[in-house]
Amino acid sequence: MMPRDEPVMFGSSIQDFLRELVEGTGNGTDYRMHFVTMREMVNIALAACDGRQGNPGEHRDYRFRLVEAAVRI
Repeated sequence: MMPRDEPVMFGSSIQDFLRELVEGTGNGTDYRMHFVTMREMVNIALAACDGRQGNPGEHRDYRFRLVEAAVRI
């Protein structure tokens, strides 16, 4: 990340945006907030396309799993 991007990524504007986003889900509705990576979002979307139901978090590894880096000694 470029140093010039730090205020956008970590500054008060993004913090305020995320706070309002999360607090907005507590308005008496049945909506829930899920923060996911792009890989997880693709998996959740593919699971939905295949008719899977339930908590989206249960489908984070539906088709594409996280590949862990090999540890070199």
